[in-house]
Order: sequence, then structure tokens, then C-alpha cells
Amino acid sequence: MLHPDTLRFLADLKGNNNKPWFDEHRSNYEIFKADFLRFVIATLNRFEQLGLSSGNRRQYNSCRTLLHRAMSSMASVYQTI
Repeated sequence: MLHPDTLRFLADLKGNNNKPWFDEHRSNYEIFKADFLRFVIATLNRFEQLGLSSGNRRQYNSCRTLLHRAMSSMASVYQTI
């Protein structure tokens, strides 16, 4: 589960998508980025535990696509700064 502060940071970032704000909050970004990556890794590990990585390739690929989109949207916010 993502920490509530990570979600709050992402909401703040969405509303303040500019370099001065980001520079001021860069240290927070690094903390929340690590939290988000832990969440993604834990989710992918859970997929494997549930057997989604081998037996049901279609479901596994759908789940990976959703996670990839989430990661990409987070990266795209960062890249615009």
C-alpha cells in the first residue's frame, strides 16, 4: 500500500507542475518515489505468488500494463519539470 503522504505529494505535484516548486520539494520526491517503487515491486511479486506470471499470461500482462501506465504517468510529470 502506498503511504498517504506519497499520494498527497502526487496530488500537490499535479497542481504545482513547475520547476521552482519541484526544486523546493525534490528531497520529498526522492522519498515518495522510493515508496512508489516499493509498491510496484510488491505488487509484481504478488502477481507471481498468485500465479499470474506463468499460467495466465493475459491477466499478468494486463496488470503489468496498468502498473507501467502508473509509472509512466509519474515519470512524465517529473520529465516536464
